[in-house]
Amino acid sequence: MKNRTQLQFIHSYENLFEAHGAYFDHSQQEWFIDGEVPGPLISFIAAKPRQRDYVKEQFQKCSICNSQMHLSNSKANLEWVCSSIRCNGKRSLEAADRLNSQKKSGWQSQSSYQQNFEDRERAKRLLGRIVQHFRDIDNAKRWLNIPLVCLRPFGDTPLNAMTKIDGCAVVEVLLDSIANK
Repeated sequence: MKNRTQLQFIHSYENLFEAHGAYFDHSQQEWFIDGEVPGPLISFIAAKPRQRDYVKEQFQKCSICNSQMHLSNSKANLEWVCSSIRCNGKRSLEAADRLNSQKKSGWQSQSSYQQNFEDRERAKRLLGRIVQHFRDIDNAKRWLNIPLVCLRPFGDTPLNAMTKIDGCAVVEVLLDSIANK
């Protein structure tokens, strides 16, 4: 199938759409064009819907103002600090670990994620892709904690394999192969 592009339809431009080869798909109730989009229709390309960012949801929340917390830059005193200017909320890493273990969510605490991943950004993107693929965070958690034979050299589970750069590559290939089925 050719490259199909969805168009954001405006009723008064229907003749322009049809003149440049766009067509209405009755099953999806949307306008599309196959192949390369002609110049006059470029401004009508539909924006993709926003995807939920599950990775950001895994960060600590401040117990005072409920804002997102980040790790402090001080190497002498590593702790979670509230990102709000008005709030002075802080939480030690140990307290955050205790709080996360009480939730019993099945994930390691965020602070241990920050310390264990060799390539944090790649692991964050990969976590987001995994949750997006499984469309449910609980299903993603289950899959991340299942021992797989193909990951044995990198750590039995996908989550353990993602701590190493080579393991991230293997998990990405594995996820691509699952997505293409």
